[in-house]
Amino acid sequence: MVGWNALIDRGANGTIAGTDMRVIDRTERTIDLCGLLDDHTVRNLTIVKAGGVVKTFTGEVVVIMHHCADMTNDSRTIVSVPQLEAFGCVVDDKSKKFSGHTPSITTPCGYVIPITFRQGLPYIRMRRFNDDDWQTLPHIVLTSP
Repeated sequence: MVGWNALIDRGANGTIAGTDMRVIDRTERTIDLCGLLDDHTVRNLTIVKAGGVVKTFTGEVVVIMHHCADMTNDSRTIVSVPQLEAFGCVVDDKSKKFSGHTPSITTPCGYVIPITFRQGLPYIRMRRFNDDDWQTLPHIVLTSP
C-alpha cells in the first residue's frame, strides 16, 4: 500500500524528487540544497524532470514536475507549493478541520488530487511510475517546463 509520502510544502523554494518519483529527463544543471535548521548542505544535486503516479478523484494519473532536485535514491519527495501555483495549480492546503472540505491540488486541466494531513503536515499519496503506467495513464504536468 502506498503511503501519504509526498510533502506539500508552502515554504519550499523548489521541489525535491524523492524515492516515490522516477526521473524522466536530466539536465546538466546542479544545485546545492541547504537546510534551515542544522545548516546541512547536499551539494551537486542534478536538476531533473520527474514523475509519479497519484490518485485523483477521477482515477490514477502520472504527474510530471520540471526543475526538481534529484534525490530519487534516498529521500522523501517535497513538492513546492509556489512552484505549483506559478504554473496555475490551485493548492488548497488548509486542514479540513478549518476549511470544512477536503484539501486538494487542482491542476490547470481540472484534475483534483486529494491532500491529507499527518501530524499536522499536508501530504499527497504518490508512487514511482512503471513502464506500464507511463504507457497507459494520462500525463498531467504540474510545474512549468
